[in-house]
Amino acid sequence: MLNQQTQQLIVFRCDASNTIGTGHVIRCLTLAHAMKAKGATCVFVCRDAKGHLNDYIEAKGFTVHALPEDVTIEQDWQQTIEFVKALKQTPFWLVVDHYHLDVKWEHQLRPYVGHIMVIDDMANREHVCDLLLDQNMVPDMAHRYKGLLHGRVVELLGPKYALLRDEFLEERAKVTKRTFTPKHVLINFGGGDHKSMCLMSLRALNYMGYPGKVTLVAGGNNPDLNELEILCSKRPNTTFLKSTNKMAELMREADIAIGAGGSTTWERMCLGLPCVTIAIAENQVEIAEFLGENHYTFYAGLAKNLTPQKLATYLQQVFFDEKKFRGIEEHSSSHVDGTGAQTIASILLDKDNEVLK
Repeated sequence: MLNQQTQQLIVFRCDASNTIGTGHVIRCLTLAHAMKAKGATCVFVCRDAKGHLNDYIEAKGFTVHALPEDVTIEQDWQQTIEFVKALKQTPFWLVVDHYHLDVKWEHQLRPYVGHIMVIDDMANREHVCDLLLDQNMVPDMAHRYKGLLHGRVVELLGPKYALLRDEFLEERAKVTKRTFTPKHVLINFGGGDHKSMCLMSLRALNYMGYPGKVTLVAGGNNPDLNELEILCSKRPNTTFLKSTNKMAELMREADIAIGAGGSTTWERMCLGLPCVTIAIAENQVEIAEFLGENHYTFYAGLAKNLTPQKLATYLQQVFFDEKKFRGIEEHSSSHVDGTGAQTIASILLDKDNEVLK
């Protein structure tokens, strides 16, 4: 058994970039804050890629060890091991949230840490870890990782474990019944939006002649910031925000959202916010389709298959479907209560929990 001092050091391995977005880092930060509140010391290991969030992580009060951008997986584990070995104590947990890292990488790090937690959404590669978190909803979720996990692994599956910031739990208590037909649309596609879906969504609303209020939140790495700001300035009753620290409040105030699949799905569901979901990558399709078929969201399709005109046609259908709108509003919030980060932090830091036996 590791000593109490060792139990307090947690290392996170995650990245952000213009290509992969910011979701991995943001949810790791959420867990790190929950663990810090329980007395843990958390440090981050992140690549210095274009669009990284290393400065942002440090601004949130955590140390970041930056790794070079373009390296092989072998170099990645070597550099991470060098960092871990230089620490004054053995990390109690290594938390890995990265689609490009798998059992080979985890096996190399295993001798240098107490336990390994993997955060995954894909179920497309093997892992050697002590705990696996997949906060998604897909058919046959309980068997999603069958044959992919080595040894005894505790699986935390489903959106009840979704890693949401504290403000979503706070705003959840303030939610009231939303207006139908929707009078306030929130557009947000995360920190990067390399598919330019904010731009497409705004053009779709203009194409259909939507007269209501629009709030558009564009992340700092959005490639269309200037054009979005100009278009929003020309549109009545429209607010343009470059990033925000009030996303939960904005979601509570909106009647409907247009956004990507991924982590923000669970934020919207926590607040019972109906959403027109667009899969911005192939790996979001399975989850988005399942949520659409089971009335947790309106699923518009894969980004590359949409045009402003096609999206406008779909939005016009959605804005007249009050039965499904109300069903999503009521159904979605029952599956995400906003306490996932606190629950997982307690599991990881409790020396008597089943993972450590």
